[in-house]
Amino acid sequence: VETPTEQELAEEREKFYKAIGYSDKSSDPSLPLEYVGKVLRFKLGKVSVKLRDDTKEVSTLVTKEVSVDVKQRPSSNNICLEVSVGRLDMTGTSKEGKDGEVPAIITVKDDTK
Repeated sequence: VETPTEQELAEEREKFYKAIGYSDKSSDPSLPLEYVGKVLRFKLGKVSVKLRDDTKEVSTLVTKEVSVDVKQRPSSNNICLEVSVGRLDMTGTSKEGKDGEVPAIITVKDDTK
């Protein structure tokens, strides 16, 4: 019994696809371009990243209310990615002698709510 080669398998697959009218490269023309087939949604309440050197904390980045929607649109063969961040803060280290006062490097708030 001979095992078919990759080329023979590809040729047979192409013949089969042609016989049943299937193409793995085309989209469904009956769907509107705006149609969303699948949605994958991520929501994070808070994400915090701290940068440190050997002895102390250098900077902190905090995001709140992060959401990501990944929308698959089969009719136009694309993916739509929507990302929103409710708040983003980046702070530096406290200055010596300032009673723990930490300077704000970046502060962005979602004012649409």
